[in-house]
Amino acid sequence: HLYMDGAARVSGLRIHSNTTIECLNPGCGFFQSDNSNVPIVCNSKLDHETIHNRNIALIGGTYNQNCAHQLHDIPADNENDLIKGWVMPFKFFGVENLLLRDVTIRDQSTFALLCSNFYHVTMENISIELPGHEDARNQDGLHFWGPGRFLTLKNIRGCAGDDFIALAPDERDEKSDITDVLIDGVALDYADQAIRLLSRGCGKLDRVIIKNVFGTYRGFGFWINPWFRRNSDGSYNRTGGNFGTIIFDTINLKPMDANYDYVPPFLFSLGGTIEHLTLRNIYMQ
Repeated sequence: HLYMDGAARVSGLRIHSNTTIECLNPGCGFFQSDNSNVPIVCNSKLDHETIHNRNIALIGGTYNQNCAHQLHDIPADNENDLIKGWVMPFKFFGVENLLLRDVTIRDQSTFALLCSNFYHVTMENISIELPGHEDARNQDGLHFWGPGRFLTLKNIRGCAGDDFIALAPDERDEKSDITDVLIDGVALDYADQAIRLLSRGCGKLDRVIIKNVFGTYRGFGFWINPWFRRNSDGSYNRTGGNFGTIIFDTINLKPMDANYDYVPPFLFSLGGTIEHLTLRNIYMQ
């Protein structure tokens, strides 16, 4: 259990199982050194197939990636080099019982967080601050790949370039599922997009509840779609996405000036194979 009572400049930390980092107030935390081009924090053994790390908690504090002084991506030397790739503050691949609470993520280079191959992930009271926003830099918020089960996101607020939250079970491998998801309380502050649900192949997104989403967004609200029109081998994707039961409840958003024009602005765009979709109490100012 590491207690932080100030700010530290770092160039990448790897966290092992049964580890907690606790910052005593929002002024404490970690600032990424120029040109580090790696995650501020990742689990010690990244793996898309097997869970190696358990019982990791980050509580409090600010994690500043200093995006103006990081590259967008570093090409990996081989497919097993999971540290490299897109540069982002957090990578967790192959984790069980992961907790982030009262954490501020600031100036992410690309995604604020990418989590893949997970079981029981909880994030509460998370603020995403992006004064260094750049169009078309992939500065998404929280992004999740399968396989994954039991994901809880509560009181997530702030701004992101591109998707604020993305659930994309089979974006990486065209086969993994994400199930049993609760998103409760999302406050958007001029985010490019709200929430994307993406299935590109035979992987399934199922048993998802999204409620109490409010604030302002720019061009696109909620996007349920296959997105990728072709599989990795070039063959046509005929599945059209794979969605089970999805529930939206109590949405109140205000659109602002759209910064992309490749499709018209929208609050909801629905596509793919959807078994059950419920929308309740939907408002747009």
